Amino acid sequence: MKRFLLISLLITFQHVLSQNPLLLDNEWYVQKITIGGFDYFPPTGGFQGILNFSELEFYLSHPSCEQALISEISYSGSDFFELEDFPGILLSNGCSSEDTNYMVQHEFIYYEDETWAKNPFSYVIEVDGADLLLTTENESGDKAYYATYPLKTTTFALFKINIYPNPVNNLVSINTNGSIANIHIYDPSGKLLIDKNGENQMIVDIDVSGLLSGLYFARIQINKEYVLVRFVKN
Repeated sequence: MKRFLLISLLITFQHVLSQNPLLLDNEWYVQKITIGGFDYFPPTGGFQGILNFSELEFYLSHPSCEQALISEISYSGSDFFELEDFPGILLSNGCSSEDTNYMVQHEFIYYEDETWAKNPFSYVIEVDGADLLLTTENESGDKAYYATYPLKTTTFALFKINIYPNPVNNLVSINTNGSIANIHIYDPSGKLLIDKNGENQMIVDIDVSGLLSGLYFARIQINKEYVLVRFVKN
């Protein structure tokens, strides 16, 4: 039994050693994420998404929302890792709708509905002058991009979005301060269910009575930017 435990520990230690030490030695700040081939940038106003790795733990935090996901992690090869299903979640009283929406997008890279890990994940670390860049990618090809410096103030437009009622029974309304070009409704697996032309209106109503009860995502094109929000169908 002792021999078996020793071998297991040695195997785990070797897997950790095979990882790029820069992954574990740095704090990574999200710069953008790519879901379904579309780029999404963090909101302005102090939002930060921070990723930390250790030998045994994955820690994804959003200080402005005082929320974090914590999971056990296992490494394979020199550039792959897997997370455990059902991560630990540290909750707070919440944050602004813009920060909440982006936090959901960020967590969606790693987990479906904060439950099922999208294993396996690959990663690449690149040198950018005195800084480092990290790209992680899930099994579906969605990516998150990080740097070793906090997110700088960007010029990307900050759109205010209100989706109501949420949860919804039949008709959901999306209200923004920009012109809505189109809205796509997806289920958690990424399947497109509804394609709605927004006709550049600021308020768009969508009939979701035909959807089953559960969690859904709305990808909203406002001007030339894309925002992802989630809602629940009763």
